[in-house]
Amino acid sequence: MLHGIRCRRGIAYRCHEGGISQQAAAKDDSCDQEGNWTDTCQGCGKCIPWARALYLFAERFRNDFEMLREIGIAMRLHVVALAASLLLAPDAASKEPELGVDPMQTTSTVAGEESVREGALQIGVYDPHNKFRASPHPQIEHVFVYWQELDTRMLAEKISLAGETGRTLMVTVEPYTKAANWRDGGERLFADIAADKFDGEIESSCKAIASFSGEYWIRWGHEMEDATPRYPWARSDPRGYVMAYRKFVDECRKIAPRARFVWSPKGERGLEAYYPGDAYVDMVGLSLWGFEKWDLRWYGQPRGFAQTFREKYRRVEQFEKPVIIAEVGVAGRQAYRRAWLLEMLAMPAGSASFPLLTGLVYFNDKEPYHWPNGYGSPDWRLSASALAELRPVRFSSR
Repeated sequence: MLHGIRCRRGIAYRCHEGGISQQAAAKDDSCDQEGNWTDTCQGCGKCIPWARALYLFAERFRNDFEMLREIGIAMRLHVVALAASLLLAPDAASKEPELGVDPMQTTSTVAGEESVREGALQIGVYDPHNKFRASPHPQIEHVFVYWQELDTRMLAEKISLAGETGRTLMVTVEPYTKAANWRDGGERLFADIAADKFDGEIESSCKAIASFSGEYWIRWGHEMEDATPRYPWARSDPRGYVMAYRKFVDECRKIAPRARFVWSPKGERGLEAYYPGDAYVDMVGLSLWGFEKWDLRWYGQPRGFAQTFREKYRRVEQFEKPVIIAEVGVAGRQAYRRAWLLEMLAMPAGSASFPLLTGLVYFNDKEPYHWPNGYGSPDWRLSASALAELRPVRFSSR
């Protein structure tokens, strides 16, 4: 990141992952990429055009250099050439049906038996429409449940599917309130959990998950540090969250002793305050989205997988736990989506840039929540033809 450039026009831009907001400020005020006000600009580049251009050039050069260093020029060319022949074939692009939405307005690559190798990322999918039901490739089946209104039938179907396909089951337990509007009452949620008022919800959800005979992971109260009205557990109350998370894990372990617990922040600044402690975390999960229109608006150019993931990864590597991307989706033009997929396909576990990264799970659905500033609900889904064209990628052992 560049240093030593000062804002000169009496305007400061507050940079953050969700965008850049402009507000009046004193001369020479500036901000860093994480939204911290500083005396010295660190490259947000919105104050003067040449600073922006220089920053973007430096970032792009650094990203390319690190990628080449970690997988090797020969290996990268091999992967890109092979994956391109599978993903970028003209007939595949021409056969892709319209989804009925504007992809600009609006994960599981492959890892079946023939592609598994030592050091490969585990690949999974959130697949509510069962597009991957017959696919041999995903290794992780992801499902969301509301603990106060548990859909036992849906969960049983996913448990059966995971058993039939030999997939690991990852269940995101969403701790909504018991109010008529599930998002109401968040200010009392943690206290009610401590007062044992949700013990029945803990028991029913953990008991249902524990009925799975295979390996299962439980992800409770995700994206907690992003305090917005979307989730009642996502509040500016880290102490309350930690208490509630520990209570859930302690009680769930009695019912589901084989569970592995995924602590899963969104990846925002300040997430460390919500960390419940090593004894309560088996893996760290993160959420990652590649949205071309957003990139163009706030960064001036499309950003790639590694570039987008790096800032989130740096915030959780301090915990020294295995890291998975618990939700990843890509929305944009064909070239943008293919670039992301190719980069993810080429990323091995234990890479130099992300040594703790062990897996990723694709979110194969339309975004259920509207993005701010009129961006609507991005469509992360891969089309039927795109899914059919995905094939295992062999990596050279050299």
